Order: sequence, then C-alpha cells, then structure tokens
Amino acid sequence: MKIAPYEGAKSYTVLDYGSEEGAFFKILVYGVDETSVETYKEILDSTFVWTTYKKEIHSVGDYKYDAYFAVDGALTNVIEYYYYEEDSALFIDYSCWDVPPKDDWPLTDIQEYTDIEIPGLAGEFYEVYYGTIAIYNPEYSEQDYVNILTEANWTIDDSNYDEDGYYTVDPTGDLGMYFFMSEDNCFYIILDINNEY
Repeated sequence: MKIAPYEGAKSYTVLDYGSEEGAFFKILVYGVDETSVETYKEILDSTFVWTTYKKEIHSVGDYKYDAYFAVDGALTNVIEYYYYEEDSALFIDYSCWDVPPKDDWPLTDIQEYTDIEIPGLAGEFYEVYYGTIAIYNPEYSEQDYVNILTEANWTIDDSNYDEDGYYTVDPTGDLGMYFFMSEDNCFYIILDINNEY
C-alpha cells in the first residue's frame, strides 16, 4: 500500500512500530499549520484509494484535537491524522494490523464493553474504540434510531440534546448511552457503562 505523501513541509520524521503482526508507523510532518489537515484530506481524496472521515475530538493529556480517519477500499489499511499545535506538525498514523473497521454490525467488539444487546444500525462500515461505536454513512437518521429504541423499550431523554445528543437507557436500567449524528454524516453511539447520566 502506497501512502499518499505530504510534500513541501519543513522536515519529516518516521517512527516505525512494525511487528510480526503487520505494519504500524507514524509520520511527523513539521513546519505546517492547522490547514495541513484539510490539505492532507484533499491529497487522500485525490488518490481515489482512501475514503476520509472526521472523527470526534480526541485528547492527549490536556491537549484536545480533531482526529481524521481514512480507510482503503478493502478496509484493511487505516490512517488517522491530526494537527498537533505544540509541535506545528501534522501527525499521520498508519496501520494495517490495528483493528480495522467492520463492514457489518460489530457485535463482538461491542461485547468487550457490555453483554447487553444494543439495537444495530445499518451503515457502510463500523468502528469501535474506547466505548464508542462509529457508524459511517448510516442508512438511518437520529429519529429512526429513536423509533427503533422505543420499540425495544429503551427510554429516551432529549433534555440535553443540544450539548450531548440523545441519551437512552436499556429496559433493565443497566446500560445508558448517548447517540447523535455528526455534521460529516457519521452516527456515534457512546456507551455510558456505569449509567452515570
């Protein structure tokens, strides 16, 4: 797999974390600004190999950043890239052995967090990380999922919708979760394992 290059930066560093399981490396692109994220998205889109998406805000210590995600057509190669202001650098993480997105409802991955059955949603592909289920190019709207959950006897709370999206609790009262559609057409379900809402 050829990684689309980011050209014209001040300098570059490559950190190789390869193992017997496969490849994983980080490319640090120095001397760029925050527009480098959009520039790299355009570079990836122009290859017609990668499909790009924006993920939710991530954090490293006190630093918060928007992470972007790209996957190849075979769903075996994954790139996450983001701008790190402190180093004026674009970080590009590539992996082919990290857990790739699934092309069907990721039941096994979800069961690592809870045994409670969560009603599924159809989408192009799925990713599960840190108790979050991301559904890319979903076939249903938020209201569709409200209807699905209501029919399955989950309770729905929209009192903090503007800040957190919908909040729902399963019929046993043991699992809560937030869900919402992002501006880039990605549906997020965030598990609240301890039901602390």
